[in-house]
Amino acid sequence: MQIKDWNHRWENQMIGFHENQANYHLTRYLDQFSIAKNATVFVPLCGKSLDLIWLSQHGYQVIGIECSPKAVVDFFTEQNLSYETHQQGKLVAYTSSNITIYQGDFFDLTEDHLKQCDLIYDRASFVAFTPAQWDQYILHLSTWFGDSTQLFLVTLEYDQNSMNGPPFSVPDKAVRNYYKEKSIAILEQLDVIDEGPKWRKSGLTSLLETSFKITNKN
Repeated sequence: MQIKDWNHRWENQMIGFHENQANYHLTRYLDQFSIAKNATVFVPLCGKSLDLIWLSQHGYQVIGIECSPKAVVDFFTEQNLSYETHQQGKLVAYTSSNITIYQGDFFDLTEDHLKQCDLIYDRASFVAFTPAQWDQYILHLSTWFGDSTQLFLVTLEYDQNSMNGPPFSVPDKAVRNYYKEKSIAILEQLDVIDEGPKWRKSGLTSLLETSFKITNKN
């Protein structure tokens, strides 16, 4: 999947990955991370996620990155939020109160845009990349995995032979391989195969959704 492919999906409303409410794992388990109010939460490949609003309403500074201009504008328009824009390097920053979304390529995001964050919330980013892109993605994301940073990761795991992504299957062993130097705890694992008819129509018999708490080892 390239940026042009994601832009095509947004322009043609092919956005079955968008959730119409704040994510279950986020609302249920964010307290497990014990981050302070006003902490900075980074949401890669954020789309127009309602998780951004939920985090904002709970007092956090929210930073997102999204390639699709339509997704970013739709987010602020649908939430009735006025916003300001400015060019910053290769990205365009859209800001409203405590929410900033950088529009552009995730790999063009630098520490000039985001110096540090307290929590990385990855619900739909890792699973959006093909396995061939995982090394590059995890390496770039590690830019913001500071000494006190925590990662809230949500993955999907299924038989990739039965369905092509996105979302792509991210098996537990891949998470443990990439973060083998970190402390990894599973918050919850659910089989969400029946949450939408498309999964079984695609030939899947199981679709595991897993949330992880990943932190630096003491």
